[in-house]
Amino acid sequence: STNLTDLLKSITKGAYITAVSIPETLLFIIITILSTFFISSDREKISKFFTSQFPESWINKIKNIINDMFSALLGYIKAQLILMAITFTELFIGFTLIRIKYSLLLAFIISILDALPILGTGGFLVPWSIYSFLTGNVRIGVSLLILYGIILTVRQLIEPKIVGTQIGIYPLVTLIAMYS
Repeated sequence: STNLTDLLKSITKGAYITAVSIPETLLFIIITILSTFFISSDREKISKFFTSQFPESWINKIKNIINDMFSALLGYIKAQLILMAITFTELFIGFTLIRIKYSLLLAFIISILDALPILGTGGFLVPWSIYSFLTGNVRIGVSLLILYGIILTVRQLIEPKIVGTQIGIYPLVTLIAMYS
């Protein structure tokens, strides 16, 4: 009966919190939609107001900075897509040589998640290798570590060049920025 009472209390508490949060969420969504509508409908007026507050030379510099930021962002995204394609190719070839099942799917998933800054390829291959060692499959464990070493080396060599080229800065500057 104590467990049943605790379960009912937690269900009731969860239902109450959900019921209380629904109006707040709806209000937030409505205010967001309305403010987006009003800002977009008065965009010209808002833009004219801000441009009248600053000198013309400042406005031109701000526009140039915004354009440069967008082109750098698009270049960075393109560089990441190129690096993901290279990582995918390396993983697929490596998994195929190691004879891992579902090598195409695994290479695709790991290369997509490789774009995440913290996780990376090592976040998958190193634990997988450790698991292989613990389960007695030394060949797979060593092969995965070698594959990770190859992928890491290739990425460290080509990333500054690809990112620098796509963003529009020298690869040496990119290399210094990446490791400082």
